[in-house]
Amino acid sequence: MFTELVETRAEHVIEQDMELASAVVGDLLAPAAPWLPVDADADDWCDNLFELRSAIWTRRPVVLVHPGGGWGAKRWPAERYGAVVEEFSERGALVYVNAGPGEEALAASVVAAANGMGTILSTSMAELIALTRRVSLVIGGDTGPLHLACAVGVPVVGIYGPTDPRRNGPFGNRFQVLRNPDSRQDHSRREQPEAGLLTIGPEAVMAAAMELLLAVRQDEPAPDGGRR
Repeated sequence: MFTELVETRAEHVIEQDMELASAVVGDLLAPAAPWLPVDADADDWCDNLFELRSAIWTRRPVVLVHPGGGWGAKRWPAERYGAVVEEFSERGALVYVNAGPGEEALAASVVAAANGMGTILSTSMAELIALTRRVSLVIGGDTGPLHLACAVGVPVVGIYGPTDPRRNGPFGNRFQVLRNPDSRQDHSRREQPEAGLLTIGPEAVMAAAMELLLAVRQDEPAPDGGRR
């Protein structure tokens, strides 16, 4: 039975968890990079995605889009994800649209809005981990796959509405968060997108994504060992 209340001071849930763990072990702990399993079958599955291998070999950007979310108020509209998928595809990127369990129709709506551009993938958890490790950028709302990308060190663009990114946002890696300051913080399981979320347009998401990709590119070693 738990009998002791631990008061936390940090805003982000990860830092709050570290405060709780520190209280249990009696030492001050700091967040560390998580360990996620490496699955040989999942790696083989990724290696058999010819387009993915080709993109990695040619340094073509690979973008993974997650249009789903725990409830409707957190989900950015499918047609806006579609506009981002189409724009990235026209710029030469390889774009995958993740279809989580029960989200197949949503992913199809995104690709339809992108005029057929983008490839829908339905993966196991092991496959999603392997795929996320290989992509250049992840775009999505406050949802598990976005936090998975943070855990494996992949840059993310987070599109936030009713949940507060100071508490539930990306953590520990490169990221850009888009959120209207007037968005109402509300964890009610409402079906329609939160009003502030609807003020975020595809242009803002593309701008944030390109800024991240450029920053990562500039940090990559040049052929002579320096920086680009």
